[in-house]
Amino acid sequence: MQVPSYGGTATSSEGVYENVYVKQGGIWTFQKMKFWPTYYTPFESGWAKKDLPNNGPSEEYPPDLPPTDNAGVFPNLNIVPPFHYKNPVTGK
Repeated sequence: MQVPSYGGTATSSEGVYENVYVKQGGIWTFQKMKFWPTYYTPFESGWAKKDLPNNGPSEEYPPDLPPTDNAGVFPNLNIVPPFHYKNPVTGK
């Protein structure tokens, strides 16, 4: 993703989303949305030259529940995201 700030800087990030959807009253909605970031970096520099820390939960828009993990981001990425479903090929 790329997040610009009008008249300011831009940040790039990459990661894995795991979303769970439910159909309520004929409309599909998010039941769960999880983003596992791999890195954050200033757009001008690129990820190989400068890394930014994970800024944690938003104070302006806090999550419904507190974080349950501290995955870290590059260069301190310390987990592989666990998915809630089995791999369709390996069954694991």
